[in-house]
Amino acid sequence: DPVALLERAGDLLAPDGRVVLDVDPWGTGVVTRHVSLETRHGRSGEFAWTTVGADAVLAVATAAGLGEATCHRHGDRNWAVVGRRR
Repeated sequence: DPVALLERAGDLLAPDGRVVLDVDPWGTGVVTRHVSLETRHGRSGEFAWTTVGADAVLAVATAAGLGEATCHRHGDRNWAVVGRRR
């Protein structure tokens, strides 16, 4: 649940703190799928994994009670910086 995760991160922030997020590219929105982890020792059961696109970060941050969100791109990586509401 990306909103719950950002709410928890917001609880841990200093008053002028920021959260840096790895996000999916613009236009991907919020997508939940079921995935599993595999190691040389075996495979986990399936669990829900949600990704957030750069286009959806502000909506998720707002729902979590956080404020401004700026998105950035470097090469093929996308990230966002989210701060507290002012």
